[in-house]
Amino acid sequence: MNLDFQNIIFKYANYLFLLFILIVTQNELLNYETIEWDISSYLVASQDIKNFHVPNQNQWESKGPIFIYLYYLFSIISGKSFVIFKIINDLLLFTISIVLYEITYIKTSQKYIAFSASLFFILFMSQPWAISGYSEIYSLLFLSISYLLLLKFRYSKNIFVFIGILFSISTLINQGTVIFLIPLLVSEYFRSNQKKFINNSFRILFGFLIPHLIFLILYLMTGLIDIYFATFVTIPLGYISANYSTFYELIVFSREL
Repeated sequence: MNLDFQNIIFKYANYLFLLFILIVTQNELLNYETIEWDISSYLVASQDIKNFHVPNQNQWESKGPIFIYLYYLFSIISGKSFVIFKIINDLLLFTISIVLYEITYIKTSQKYIAFSASLFFILFMSQPWAISGYSEIYSLLFLSISYLLLLKFRYSKNIFVFIGILFSISTLINQGTVIFLIPLLVSEYFRSNQKKFINNSFRILFGFLIPHLIFLILYLMTGLIDIYFATFVTIPLGYISANYSTFYELIVFSREL
């Protein structure tokens, strides 16, 4: 058995073990219909899609429209079974752990470190109020894939447009993830000369604008442009000016973990 084949077997054995750990940790409370009200609220909001309404038209949620569309899609796929819906969300979390494995292996060339990083991530997400199904997990899927593509295809010019699109989809799921554009651009600034940095930044921002322009036109055509701006500008700015309860929640989360 050659070394390459052994590495492949080892990697996929790690994947299976990670899947087993994820199933155990994420589904400990599978028999409970409601752990937190957020998931149920998102499901209710997504059902308005079947009436050919745009997200947030009749029931407002603080999340972006792609998140609502994905929730509706997964509710249809699950056959309206809440258990199957939870399992689908577990598969999203598993995909992120695999992407994390690949990213860590590229960065370190150490398969044990890659496995440990993914295992730690799954265990970190094992808290009852950190389970799959939240918008942050959906956004992380697109952000992690974009970073993996950046590591693998950095020297392809067109990849930066695609990365911008993935970042945009992430913000159309959870608006707060727009902040991750900053470290991406800063990283490119220190990695590239001025001309290359400007070109790559332009490609990223061009790709970033494409999905947002599509939804901007959609809300404009339906006469709901005020909802679009409220979702992506007015209310997020209100969150920023709010108190520091988020830092307290982080302390509570860390203590519980």
